[in-house]
Amino acid sequence: MLALLGAGSAMAAPLYCSDGTPHPQGLAVSDMTYGVNGPAGGASNANDCYGVVSGNDSAAAINGLGLKWQSGWGLAAKDNTDNSPDTSNNLLGIQFALTSTTGKSGNWTLTGTGGSLPTTLDLIGVLKGSDAYALYFFDDVLFDGSGGGAWSMSFVNGGGRIPDLSHFSVYARLGDDGGGPPQEIPEPASALLAGLALAGVAALRRGRRG
Repeated sequence: MLALLGAGSAMAAPLYCSDGTPHPQGLAVSDMTYGVNGPAGGASNANDCYGVVSGNDSAAAINGLGLKWQSGWGLAAKDNTDNSPDTSNNLLGIQFALTSTTGKSGNWTLTGTGGSLPTTLDLIGVLKGSDAYALYFFDDVLFDGSGGGAWSMSFVNGGGRIPDLSHFSVYARLGDDGGGPPQEIPEPASALLAGLALAGVAALRRGRRG
């Protein structure tokens, strides 16, 4: 009976975690976290998640899903748990690399060099196990060349069991602010003083013209 339930869960249509609680295939935003300093630095849950999707993930597959997180995703890096070579791509001018522990849960680290760091990125973390994968969306995160968090497999395979991680992938794109370093917002008092100073300069110029 358990095997039948597991097979039914794996074959069900993929859904978002934000569509309802609990997710019928076991996914939760807490399955994956991200923070600049990793789990020890106060990593946050994903903003949303989606799955379970049959097959293998790729940039073409992710962009072809019609996600409400929209498209424009490129593969930053992939960490395989077998002897296959890992993938470390140069994306957005940043050379990314990814490391992850194996099993049914663990930690992950995303590093990058080059480009204009720190920068704001949208990220999708993908957990692939057995013949399916789940996606976890992080909106407008600060990336300073290092970061990561924790992950946990929660969906079941055709045999009704939680699979071990086959590979971990991270897809990235620039955040909504264009990817530049966060801009400081002036305090109200500072903005008021700046406005008064400009008004004073304008008044002096008018007086000189008179």
